[in-house]
Amino acid sequence: MSMGSGRAWLAATLALLACQRARPATEGQSERPHGPAGAAPVLRASRVRPLVMRLASTDAETARAARAELQTWKGPKAPSPAGAIELLRASANVFPTETAGRERIGAEIIGVLAETPRPEYAPVIEEVFPRLSASAREAALGLLQRIDDPVAAESLLRLLHAHAADLSVVFSMAQLRSHPHHANILFPRLLDLAKHDALADEVYMTALEFCEKHALPEETLHRRAGPLRAAYRAQRDWLLPRQQARGIGWMWTDEYQRHRETASLLLDLAQCLPIDDIEPELTEALAYRDPRLAYFAIKSLLARDRAPSAAAVATVAASAEMRNHLYDRLNARALTDLIPARHRTQAALAESNMVQWLVYPTELGQVPDQIELKKVVSIDTESPDGILDYYLFRFRTAPPHWAAKRGWLAGVAGPFLRHEAPTTAAQGDTFSQLERWDARKPEQHVGDLRALLDQWRRRRASEAQSDDG
Repeated sequence: MSMGSGRAWLAATLALLACQRARPATEGQSERPHGPAGAAPVLRASRVRPLVMRLASTDAETARAARAELQTWKGPKAPSPAGAIELLRASANVFPTETAGRERIGAEIIGVLAETPRPEYAPVIEEVFPRLSASAREAALGLLQRIDDPVAAESLLRLLHAHAADLSVVFSMAQLRSHPHHANILFPRLLDLAKHDALADEVYMTALEFCEKHALPEETLHRRAGPLRAAYRAQRDWLLPRQQARGIGWMWTDEYQRHRETASLLLDLAQCLPIDDIEPELTEALAYRDPRLAYFAIKSLLARDRAPSAAAVATVAASAEMRNHLYDRLNARALTDLIPARHRTQAALAESNMVQWLVYPTELGQVPDQIELKKVVSIDTESPDGILDYYLFRFRTAPPHWAAKRGWLAGVAGPFLRHEAPTTAAQGDTFSQLERWDARKPEQHVGDLRALLDQWRRRRASEAQSDDG
């Protein structure tokens, strides 16, 4: 080999070695050693530790930038299993830039890891849980709910039972309800948590969801029929003396709403219990003046093939808050004739749709004391959809509600496809800006008809494109 060719070979070899050393290794894996055979592998430095150090910085801008980077660690950029566990342990660290009552970084770390829930997280969560901030604890429990694994289900139960008294009223089991799993592990032990007021409604909702999705064997809840019936009776004994023949304000106090919600869940859950055990309570509940409570009694009786009384159906149908729920429930069984005729017109169902929008906490937060249909505005789509009907209402509340001083307000329900009437299926434009009724002419509250028609056509085109895809 000539000196020139030898130098070329050496240069090529050195370049190759440089490329091999520069090539990134997958996080958590070792690179092939470049020394003698059998030499210890050289581990690639973790990318987690530098990020954690910046998250824990005392400099607010550094921590903010690190948090922004953390949110990119999803999908293809998600950490390896080893890196994820290192990050999970770091969620229990102290983060100096956080202020009391606003702990978020630990919860954000866990939120990122929840994008790829892994069974190996469960023991680590139990390990760090006592050192987590309040918000991180609830995020960790949400992560455990997403892990479809028996070990994770056991971990969730242990942590809930050990720390139930410390959880806030905003704690949610929504992740578990969206993907029910391992009912044989979670139930009936999950029901024992209902003794904690902050968890009772979440527990009942979760049991109901498992039951309605046929993820929970009937006999499991049947064994707890006695305690569930006793829990309902405790709510009934508080609610019954507070039923009033007139007005609605009594139903919308904060204290009444708390008891109303729990009793509604238990009456709904009754459909999953032996009818012989619960039928007396359901039949008695038909007499509530509160239409929401009577509705859930009707729902559970129907689920057990028991016919509700005509008087109870009339009470619920007269309620704009519950009318559409009742109509849909009876319509599924071809029993809408049980509803008085005046409450199963399209106008009556549109009124219910309007009120269901208004009762959201971000809107009125209750049923208006008065509501009146003022106008129906129709648009011919000049398509197979036919005519769209928008129902224009005015409504008002009585003192001490905050909106009472505004007087009559405007709202629109719909549009409803006329060829489907009567139907509860509004097509997505039900809305109110809680604007004074006299601020505009009636038609102006609905909006520009040409713009509404263009919006409808765009929606239909988008739906057609989605169906083709």
